[in-house]
Amino acid sequence: MSMGYGSNFADVISSDDLKAFCPDEHCQLIAALDKHDVSFETFCQESEEMNDEILFAFGKLIGSFKYKTGLMLETGYHSRDDEGDKYDEVDGGFWQVDGMYELTEAGKKIGDKVQRKFFVSFG
Repeated sequence: MSMGYGSNFADVISSDDLKAFCPDEHCQLIAALDKHDVSFETFCQESEEMNDEILFAFGKLIGSFKYKTGLMLETGYHSRDDEGDKYDEVDGGFWQVDGMYELTEAGKKIGDKVQRKFFVSFG
C-alpha cells in the first residue's frame, strides 16, 4: 500500500465568535480547563478523557450552541508538523461546527462566522 497525503476540511468557528453565541457556557468551560491546568490544545486532543467537571462544562456549551444555532459543536485537532503540510489552514486545536453544508436554515444564520479550512494528512 502506498502512502500519501489525503485532503480534509473543517468548518471552523473562532473562540471569539463562539463566545458571542454562548458567553456563559464558554467562560465556564475555560474556567474548568484553567482550574485543572488543561490547555485548549490538550482538551481538543483528549476531550473524551477529561474529568467530570470539564466534560459537564463542555456538554453545557455543546447544548447551548445547539439550542441557539441548530448546529453541532465539536473540537478538532491537527498538527501541521506531525501529519500535515505548511499550507494547512488549521494547526492545533480548533472549534468545529457540523451541519453547515448544504447550508441549512440554521447554518444560514451564522454562515458568515464559520470558515471552512483545509489541511492534509499523511498516511
